[in-house]
Amino acid sequence: MGRPRTRRLVKAVTDTGRPLRVLIAVRLSRLTDDTTSPERQLKECRQYVAAKGWIEVGVAEDLDVSARTTAPFDRAELGSWLKHRADEFDVIVFWRLDRIVRSVSDLNDLLNWAKKDGKHLASATEEHFDTSTAIGYIIAILIAWVAEMESQATSERTTSMHADFIDDGRYRGGTPSFGYRPVLITDTCWVCADAGVACRHVGQKRLEHDPVMAPLAQEVVRRIVEDSVRPMAIVKDLTARKIMTPDDHHRITLKDKQGKPRKPKGIAWQVGNLVLMLKSPALMGYQMRRDVLGVDQDGKKVYDKPEIVRDAQDRPVLRAQPIIDPVTFQRLQTKLEEMNKKRGPSKKSNALLLGVLKCGVCGLNMYINMGRTYPYYRCKSYSSGASCGNPNIRRELAEAFLLDLLLGEFGDIERCERVYEPGEDHSDELEQVQVTLDDLTGLLTKPAYKQGTTQRERLEHQIERLAEREAVLEAKPVRPSTYRLVGTGQTFRDYWDSLNTEEQNIYLLDHGVLVTVKGGSQAPEWSYELSDLHDILGSIDPGIDVGEYMRAQDEHARQNRESVG
Repeated sequence: MGRPRTRRLVKAVTDTGRPLRVLIAVRLSRLTDDTTSPERQLKECRQYVAAKGWIEVGVAEDLDVSARTTAPFDRAELGSWLKHRADEFDVIVFWRLDRIVRSVSDLNDLLNWAKKDGKHLASATEEHFDTSTAIGYIIAILIAWVAEMESQATSERTTSMHADFIDDGRYRGGTPSFGYRPVLITDTCWVCADAGVACRHVGQKRLEHDPVMAPLAQEVVRRIVEDSVRPMAIVKDLTARKIMTPDDHHRITLKDKQGKPRKPKGIAWQVGNLVLMLKSPALMGYQMRRDVLGVDQDGKKVYDKPEIVRDAQDRPVLRAQPIIDPVTFQRLQTKLEEMNKKRGPSKKSNALLLGVLKCGVCGLNMYINMGRTYPYYRCKSYSSGASCGNPNIRRELAEAFLLDLLLGEFGDIERCERVYEPGEDHSDELEQVQVTLDDLTGLLTKPAYKQGTTQRERLEHQIERLAEREAVLEAKPVRPSTYRLVGTGQTFRDYWDSLNTEEQNIYLLDHGVLVTVKGGSQAPEWSYELSDLHDILGSIDPGIDVGEYMRAQDEHARQNRESVG
């Protein structure tokens, strides 16, 4: 059954009286500065086409594309030809089968498509690979099995090599961590220089501070930790300043096949991606690892959460100069966690009580309506066509109630700020210095470092430097990080008046202020909830004793009642 169908296929292609039209397919999994494979593939394919007397009508070039995870129909260039331009060619020529498929299932899909559309496949370097004959199909499938097994073996070797790179803190390709860039070590790396030991990483690619991205990462951290700027606002600012994302910035440092810098993809800043980068301990220079959990239904690897790589003594492996120190990193995580709990509005607020004012009948939010004569808040149930019947409340009346409540309760309290005072603890560095000293002094008895040799002089110099550093660190006091309260001279009322409507609305939402009303403007019935009273008072004066404050307020109210009585 297979042989007659194959013969009819070939006859349909070749009996037209014209040379066959050829699409050349070129693919490469990873493009680097040293890559020559695309040019070599194209050259040999063109030589093969010329020898056959065929005509080249196009080239489908997919670079940085893995055949193991991306089927031919899903690739940008080849997929476009297969799905939209199949009538423009008769044969697909490739350098080797593994340039077009890496799995038997993908090959079967491609062969079935070729049968249906009257095409065939040819390899420029694999003899007898010709799908225009029955034996050619068999050879194609056998080669595909070999290619798939080779791909699996290559994947296992690559995984093992990457594991070794990770344990050693070496750069293993891809976009580096936020703030870093890969460099070839020709003299000494920062890690070894900082430890005062001879560098064993010469000839390797390691990470160092990127002159553009490292200051940017430090700026972002400072704005969040010290100025309480939200990641969303930072993303908007970076976008407005037209600053490249780390992915695009790394991309333009690479070169294309002509040796020119690659163009950025125009990847946009995203809040989620920025937060992930800021939560990574890689900012402290630590080596990170993600273990493979398995593969998904598309054959792509599924990874576990990133974790810090540790040495035999359970210490983090330091692979590069830290962007920020551990204390700042912890402050950053605390700040991000606090911001994540806040409930700011999803869009710009033009009314004070959006998300704050609730309907006293059905419990839904009340929204602003500008009205013909005056603005008012209306229950959301009106827009659903099934109104709960609660009348509207005038905007000025509702907002006045809330302001009287808030400012009457807290308006005259002076605002205080918590000023962070970083501590001083060099125990980690001291431990590292002492471990290195032990290692180096153990070399003094080795024959390679006998007295009078250059190696001995260098070793003694390193030991001397480390001993001096050890003495300095041991002399430094250990002081924990603390917060100090500083009065601003500004009351909460003054602070409130300095905010615009959007900022006031965010403050109310962040601190859990809820107001409920029913009965309309003529006879409103109010209730309110200050669920985060500790948080409200803490935002005004972090040092205030909430219990004592409430007792004082109750005593003040009792005295007022007695005076009236």
